[in-house]
Amino acid sequence: MQQNARAEGFACPECSNRIHVNYFNMITTGMISCQVCGLELHLNREKSQKALQAVDTAMQGIDKAKAHAEQGNYQQEPAGRRARGQRQPRQSRSRRR
Repeated sequence: MQQNARAEGFACPECSNRIHVNYFNMITTGMISCQVCGLELHLNREKSQKALQAVDTAMQGIDKAKAHAEQGNYQQEPAGRRARGQRQPRQSRSRRR
């Protein structure tokens, strides 16, 4: 899991300051703290096991996708080409009789 994961956050229950949460740091340290009032929130790993597994799986998928893209293992569709499986809308034709 990479350390540069996007930081999310929520309002501190004590002072309402925004607590920024970096999931990598939260998982490795097991703690989140408010920079303003110093409130410490500790992660209950036992009760959060399913959520931690889901976060870990998602982060692994993101890391794999980034590595795949960095290696150039992707093909960019040329401009104007439609993606596979997508239908282009049919244009109605007016008939003259």
